[in-house]
Amino acid sequence: MLFTQIENKPEPAIPLFSKACLNWEKLNEKEQLEHHQEKKNYIKSLYRLANVILEKGDVKGALARITSCIAKDEKRNYISVPFKYFALGKGLF
Repeated sequence: MLFTQIENKPEPAIPLFSKACLNWEKLNEKEQLEHHQEKKNYIKSLYRLANVILEKGDVKGALARITSCIAKDEKRNYISVPFKYFALGKGLF
C-alpha cells in the first residue's frame, strides 16, 4: 500500500501483492478455513495487484486477476462491486 497509495511507485508493489496472493493460495482448504479472517486481505491484494498490473500495461494478467477477484468476492464484497467492475471495464477497454 505504501508504494501504490503514498509513493505512487507501482513497480515495487507488484512482487509484494503477488506474494500476498500466493501466501493465501498455497494454503490448503483446511488452512484457509482456519485463517478465514485473512481472506479479505487476499481479495484486496488480488484487486490491487490487478490494478497495478493494468497500470503497467499487462492487460491479460490484470483481467485474469480481476476476474478471479470478482469470482472469489461475490458473496462477501470486501471490494465494492462498482470498483471491481470498473477495473474489469478498464481492462476490457
